Amino acid sequence: NLTFASIPSGLTLNLDGIPRTTPYVNDSLIGFTHTIEAVDQTLAATAYSFSAWSDGGARSHDITVPAASQTYTASYSSSVLQQPLGFVRSQGAFGDASGTTLSVQLTNVKAGSLLVAFVKWEGTASSTVTLSDGTSPFTADLVNSAANNDLHGRFFYRPASTASGTVTYTATWSAARPYRRIFIYEYSYSGGSVAFDGSNRAKATSGSLTSGNITTTGSDEVVFGAYGEYSSSTTTGERIGGVLADQAVRSGFASMWSKRFTAPFTGAATATGNSSTWIGNVIAFKRSGATAP
Repeated sequence: NLTFASIPSGLTLNLDGIPRTTPYVNDSLIGFTHTIEAVDQTLAATAYSFSAWSDGGARSHDITVPAASQTYTASYSSSVLQQPLGFVRSQGAFGDASGTTLSVQLTNVKAGSLLVAFVKWEGTASSTVTLSDGTSPFTADLVNSAANNDLHGRFFYRPASTASGTVTYTATWSAARPYRRIFIYEYSYSGGSVAFDGSNRAKATSGSLTSGNITTTGSDEVVFGAYGEYSSSTTTGERIGGVLADQAVRSGFASMWSKRFTAPFTGAATATGNSSTWIGNVIAFKRSGATAP
């Protein structure tokens, strides 16, 4: 018998031009000639390149069936394919009555994904809020407060999620607060790493919503805008840097949107339909250490 294997196992080798998944056993006649070929291939997000055969042969070469059983193993090197930041899913939850927790759930979360959330609430600023996925807390951006410190909003983020599958994200306040909102987005990627690339925030009692400008530095970047207010107004026409958002989640009293960019820019998160008193936030993340395709 001839056994054909690969390192790692489960790759495809050609035997006389026919693809075979390793490990594969072939019952052949002694003295018969076969052609074996180790082809480069891609599985999931990993590329496999041929390195060597165990018999020292070329990528494609002939073998003669020996009198005893023989194993031919093709070794491969691997590399992770570069996948840019891409939207996966988003979700939101709300609670108008006073409370100390508010949770939202995402399904099929991928470990390593970028998670970004916006939390809005009302009440005195002495109340603090944290966000956790049940394993560890998120990093908090600066809080944005308006209307005599009675209206608040804050971004939270994890550049690479350690939790996966069905995950519940819970915002916890140190004291009960009303008109609470939470939105969360998942963006996946492969190759390199994702890092915070800046944020800004603005507030006013009149005029059009804006977060104030942000200047990004990446060629594979996702930027999030967010809005909080008193009057249950729903925003429309959400933009970042003057460009219409790719994604938006809206609820009375708050909204959150996102846009991916492939070049640095300077601009703000904006929207129409805001109330007379508002807060506007923007936050950016870039994938670095790899070139976006």
